[in-house]
Amino acid sequence: MHQESSYKHLTFSPSRVKEVALKAIESGCALVAVNRLGQIIGVIGGCVVQPAFSYDLMSCDYLLYVNPLFRGTVSVRLVAAYVAWAKKQGAKMITVGVTAGYDNANAIAFYESLGFNQCGVQLRMEV
Repeated sequence: MHQESSYKHLTFSPSRVKEVALKAIESGCALVAVNRLGQIIGVIGGCVVQPAFSYDLMSCDYLLYVNPLFRGTVSVRLVAAYVAWAKKQGAKMITVGVTAGYDNANAIAFYESLGFNQCGVQLRMEV
């Protein structure tokens, strides 16, 4: 995902990936999809937080990535599992982001097909 995304200009850090993965496993959502050979072909991660203006819970995804050969049904299943997890945690709002910078229109259309609605825009400045 790093090499395909707008994050590719940032230094890749395996140790940071490990930190985020462990945090998701320990106190958040860390789901993987595997093929028949047991190889990881997709991943979604997220957490439940309280926004700055409420004690209610909302979920935020860290990432969704599926190997291009397996996109489609695998992506749908991972997002459905993330939504089910968030609901079980008591989230009153479930969020996903489209920030990778490649094929954003298709990513947005995918999430909208699953019932998500656009609610804002994320902007960035590279320095």
